[in-house]
Amino acid sequence: MANPVSDKTTVAGDTVTQRWQAEVTERLPPQAVTGRFPPSPPPRMLTCLETGLLMAERYRVLTGPIGQTSGEAEVYRCRDEDSGEAVAVKLYRPTLMPNQAVIEGLTGLAHPHVVKLRDFGEYAGRFYEVSEFCEGGTL
Repeated sequence: MANPVSDKTTVAGDTVTQRWQAEVTERLPPQAVTGRFPPSPPPRMLTCLETGLLMAERYRVLTGPIGQTSGEAEVYRCRDEDSGEAVAVKLYRPTLMPNQAVIEGLTGLAHPHVVKLRDFGEYAGRFYEVSEFCEGGTL
């Protein structure tokens, strides 16, 4: 039985051991690999929509960001100017967007144990989703 790391095991004219050693020596330290991407700004500094702003010609920002800012989005408490109701607007980071088919499927879904997704769209080049606002509690 051949030893997979033996110098005698060849693949396409090269030994497995030689290829493995070359791969190991060519690897860069983690800071060199991750350093090629520009650093991300702190999550709270991404957008910080101003209180009073009318977003997407319908949602007036009341407070926010509320809760902990995640790696994908910021959440704002807003008022739906059409209905007068409080809503939560989740504004995604510029490069992120949830699966469109899932969002369309959830829009209008009504269940007593599920927060209702009311609307979604794009604002200032960023995807947003609007859901009913749930006061208090934690997930």
